[in-house]
Amino acid sequence: MLNQTNDLLNSTDNGLYDFCSESNFSIPVFNFTQTKSIDETPLHSPMRMNLFVIAHVGFFLFNFINVFAILFIHGYIFKRLWHNHLMHTALCACACQMLSCWCSIYRYNHCEEFGTAARASVWTGLVAYIFMNYTMAHIFCNRQLNKNVNCVILVWFWFLSAIACGITGDFYWKKYDFRFFRYYILGSTIFQLISYISVLWSFSKKDIRISRNSPLKVWVTDALMKRMLHVAIVTIVLTMGYAYSLRPILQYPGTGITFSVMVLVVTFVGEMDFMEEGAIARSVPGCGVTENTLTDPEMAPLNNNNTSIPAV
Repeated sequence: MLNQTNDLLNSTDNGLYDFCSESNFSIPVFNFTQTKSIDETPLHSPMRMNLFVIAHVGFFLFNFINVFAILFIHGYIFKRLWHNHLMHTALCACACQMLSCWCSIYRYNHCEEFGTAARASVWTGLVAYIFMNYTMAHIFCNRQLNKNVNCVILVWFWFLSAIACGITGDFYWKKYDFRFFRYYILGSTIFQLISYISVLWSFSKKDIRISRNSPLKVWVTDALMKRMLHVAIVTIVLTMGYAYSLRPILQYPGTGITFSVMVLVVTFVGEMDFMEEGAIARSVPGCGVTENTLTDPEMAPLNNNNTSIPAV
């Protein structure tokens, strides 16, 4: 080993290439533009294993950074983790996805693409998306009529769909492997996109806003909030394009970005008035304000006797 290291350190550029070529390395390690087509990357080939390992490492790193940011930035520096209910489920989603990525890195690193670790990566990934969809259900419903009922229905829908996806995938594993899991991810990503559009729409109509009890109220303007949601929506659309490219080096880190976008959105949306303990979730039709607006000092003009609220 020492002699190999010395040879490597003393080599020229051409010598380095020759050294790697004559060892167990495959040159190049991976091709950025390669798709996961079996024609381009045959099953069990070193090129395929290298490509998917590197892609999943990128996926893992996004969620590693997400977990670090939630625990140390939101939790320790700003001390807002325990005040933001949605950040709890976002943390669980990112942590579970890290575990799923670790399972995938293990299986490709050991040339076991469809082995036991593959099924483990599917189930841990489904758990991650259950937590993500729980978060998205609250963001999607925000200030809707019958918010609580609709939110419960959505949470149960995504939970039962995940269980059905995992069981069906296990039953037809030899024939379809990851197909059902990929459908679930696609559906979840579309739901994520719709949820961001929904909360942007409600915020633009002034049905929701940053809670007056949140420190974000001091510096988060309406324009800043809208720009953040615009970026979130555009980013999700781009990541769906990455998935369509069928290039693992774009697909898997791109999916990791969707988790980072969730953390960004939850940082603000999790501090909105509709997420407050005991907040009234029912909007008053036709006026763009909510019933708990009447107790908000910032909306004091609505409390005088000359102001009327349209009747329900």
